[in-house]
Amino acid sequence: MMVEYKQYDNQQYDEKITSMLRRYNAKFSDNKTYSKLYFYALNNDVLVGALEVSYFWDWLSVDNVFYENIDVLNALINAAWNAYKDKVQGFKFFTTVESQYKAFIKVGFTLSKTVKTTNVETYYYLHYVGNDLKINDEYAVICMKEPVLHYQNQLKASVQDFNTTHNISGISDRFNMAALINNRCVGGIVCEGYGHMLYISRLVVDKKHRNQSIGKNLTLRALGYAKEKGYEYVMLGTCEFQAKGFYEKIGFHVVFIRENNPINYKSYTMLKYL
Repeated sequence: MMVEYKQYDNQQYDEKITSMLRRYNAKFSDNKTYSKLYFYALNNDVLVGALEVSYFWDWLSVDNVFYENIDVLNALINAAWNAYKDKVQGFKFFTTVESQYKAFIKVGFTLSKTVKTTNVETYYYLHYVGNDLKINDEYAVICMKEPVLHYQNQLKASVQDFNTTHNISGISDRFNMAALINNRCVGGIVCEGYGHMLYISRLVVDKKHRNQSIGKNLTLRALGYAKEKGYEYVMLGTCEFQAKGFYEKIGFHVVFIRENNPINYKSYTMLKYL
């Protein structure tokens, strides 16, 4: 059967690609729950910090954060941890900013791994399983299942200022490609560009069409795009029940391993220089 590889700019194949990946992952991970919570730290009704977290695959992750000082950060992290601690393996976070890494260390996070990707860029991977630090009761932290618009606007503005100050690039580029047979999507790859890096966020091939080089062709096209656009490296995350061996065969190498992500399985951060 003839396979057509179609690059797309809108979201027309995203739902299909995501659903195929979720079906595959569900065979291995019992924890299919995904949720988000929003924490806002107030001092006399003035917002002094905000934390947006997600819960997935047995871990809590920092999505966005701002804080006026270490006490505010400690109050936010503790509130999030107390909301989820009976469900999670731990709290994970990564940053390329040394001062932010040091701030999270001060509130009880532990350095899991340091990964240097360029001469000026280092990733700090951290984890957290609670701390004994005293909470400053000067700050009231509220927890919301839905974002509060005016607080979220302040969070967004603060994150943008932080990123600008530290030369952190947001998503500046996308490369999405679907594999089609008779106009039906049987696989795809979704990538996002950040500064020096193209990140592969999703790659999947339908079960009926595996072992036909579709995944390899999708990945090689993404690597070709990254090289053409001048990216220095390509990065991705995968689990031991997914595609670690496949990626190693095309030149990726493991730079970080996290245990029990999801529970009973290792996850791998992998990198390939171009």
